[in-house]
Amino acid sequence: MKTRLLRFVPAIFLLTAVASGWMVRSSQAKTSAMIMNEAIGDTDARLNVVYKKLMSSIPSAAQKEKLKIAQRAWLVWLDAEESLVGDLQGNKAALATRLDLLVARVKQLEDLQSNSSNFYDSRSR
Repeated sequence: MKTRLLRFVPAIFLLTAVASGWMVRSSQAKTSAMIMNEAIGDTDARLNVVYKKLMSSIPSAAQKEKLKIAQRAWLVWLDAEESLVGDLQGNKAALATRLDLLVARVKQLEDLQSNSSNFYDSRSR
């Protein structure tokens, strides 16, 4: 009886080691997804701030409406792009894509803000 039990001891240790390795990997994956979601949330908040700042710097109601239409269309495209990447490459790639596109949009709106401020400043002289 004792010898039979001793034969199973290495298997139990192996299973425990494999299970703990899986738990470590799955908690790391969860942590990276949580970190990615936090970065997305922070960047989305930054995008809202930059959008509002740009919107307030545009004097023309017609130009404000164009920005609003463009931003709404961009948001629809962002969701569609994230969904496509998720279907083709998985959730991690979809999150990375969303973050990359949000960062790029923030930069794009900041550039518009900078250029439109220069444009309006030069026209008022």
